[in-house]
Amino acid sequence: MTQANAEHYLAQARGAAGLAAFRGSLNWAPADVRSDILRLAAELHQIGPSVVHGFQDATGLCSAFAALAVGASRIVVSGRNVHPEHFSNARPYMQAAYRLLAEHASVTLVNNSDAGAQSYAEWLDLRWDKIRVVRNGIAPGSVSSRSAHEIATFRQNLGIRSGDRLIGGVFRFQAEKRPLLWIEVAAGVAKRIPNARFVIFGEGTLRPQMKRLVAHKGLGDRILMPGNTSESDIAIAAFDVLLLTSLYEGTPNVLLEATCLGVPVVATDAGGTPEAMIDGQAGLLVHEGVVGKARVVEALTDATINVLEGSVSRNNIKGFGPRFVMSRFGLERMIEETLTIYELS
Repeated sequence: MTQANAEHYLAQARGAAGLAAFRGSLNWAPADVRSDILRLAAELHQIGPSVVHGFQDATGLCSAFAALAVGASRIVVSGRNVHPEHFSNARPYMQAAYRLLAEHASVTLVNNSDAGAQSYAEWLDLRWDKIRVVRNGIAPGSVSSRSAHEIATFRQNLGIRSGDRLIGGVFRFQAEKRPLLWIEVAAGVAKRIPNARFVIFGEGTLRPQMKRLVAHKGLGDRILMPGNTSESDIAIAAFDVLLLTSLYEGTPNVLLEATCLGVPVVATDAGGTPEAMIDGQAGLLVHEGVVGKARVVEALTDATINVLEGSVSRNNIKGFGPRFVMSRFGLERMIEETLTIYELS
């Protein structure tokens, strides 16, 4: 629905005065955000939902203000990471908009990790318990184990020899994932493990810088960047170690997938990452605040090599990993907690 059509619909539904009052209440918002809210309000008025649930900051905020306009009884805004000012797509209106919403009894703010909830609460100057935590839900069987033959074939197709150790990553090539740091760690591991190879699945704006750094480090024949993959299960299962070097995280689903598949992880303790793994059993966490930024490459390199040398048992992860993920990140639990927020259970 275009903005013009939305305003025409709302004028008929609420009268010209009602539309004018609604538009006036949105003076705080940038023009594109006002347009999105008006269009959503018209669509929600047609649907008449009792519950409106918006995910991510921009969409969640627009849907919440549209839902308030049409009188939805339950409105949920779900953040999926730490607060938006950590990222390049943050906009100045967001903090004030969240604070306005937090005052409404019908609005519930949600995050998928304790770390994310705390980040938003501090940013908005709210009590931490004003933001509910509903952890991600993984459906049973959605991460399927792979046979040794499938894994061997996948690795062979990448050009990985049978005796090679494969360190892998699956992430967006964006600043918050720190792909250049990932490559620095790979260079450190490559110096000490002659048969180490590396693969990063993903795409993003930092690909050119990554390629230049790979060339600068002399790793052109050891680091593969084949792009996105539709076979994330088998890609992760093919790794000897999953390496995650994020600066910011909500709940890293790739870590949960690795744990389900019995693949050890080496990760920074960004955001909700420590909540999504058992340090020392599912892999090794590097606590950046402890080691210091100057030593984070060295610490991640050492941790990766320790895992490759057997400090974390892959067989043990295969035993407890799926149980841990399903007990803490099970789909049924997420549905029940969400319905409770909707006041439908």
